[in-house]
Amino acid sequence: PPPACPATPTTYAISYHSTPLTLCTADKCAIYELFLTNMKALYLKSHAGLDEPEKVGELFSVTESRYLVVRSSATQKIVAFTHFRFCYDFDDEDSDDDDDDDDD
Repeated sequence: PPPACPATPTTYAISYHSTPLTLCTADKCAIYELFLTNMKALYLKSHAGLDEPEKVGELFSVTESRYLVVRSSATQKIVAFTHFRFCYDFDDEDSDDDDDDDDD
């Protein structure tokens, strides 16, 4: 049988952060711990591995990082986040999309 529903449903609050400067140190630590819990093993298995100082720099880049942070309304604890960045990849200037040279 399916698990029983909790007597009191959990509610969540979602906040948007356009820069990590609006996150306190405890929030940044919670975000990084969630990242490690969910992603560390996958990174360590990859060919690139996990460069923690580099990852911290990516996660908390003041000019590029944006966040949606999900907190438990009951405890205010961060239970999830999504991190996204808007940046230009200078190494990818000659993309495969430029292969339309009409050389048919």
